[in-house]
Amino acid sequence: MTKKVRPVLKRRQLQFGKYLDISTGHVTQKDFDLLERNDCPITSYSYLEGCWVHVAKDVTKASLRRLGFSAGFVAVYLAAKEQRCWFIRFDCDGFTYERFPTYEW
Repeated sequence: MTKKVRPVLKRRQLQFGKYLDISTGHVTQKDFDLLERNDCPITSYSYLEGCWVHVAKDVTKASLRRLGFSAGFVAVYLAAKEQRCWFIRFDCDGFTYERFPTYEW
């Protein structure tokens, strides 16, 4: 098996990625607690108003549910993965979407 090598970009080329901007109302407090645990396999970066969550290709619905994440978090994560997002930005001022459940906390 050959290893994929990323091309070297010219000095003026930039690499852009995309992310899903969404309200923290679509996840539970328990979801944030799980993300902050040292043994959580999902990489996240917390900040005052929310957190960034890295979307990994190898994370599945079953693994998210096994870890204890809410149905809302799982739905958002899988939608971001389907759209090939690199990150999810859960923010208190983020967008609210009808297709995902919301939680009070």
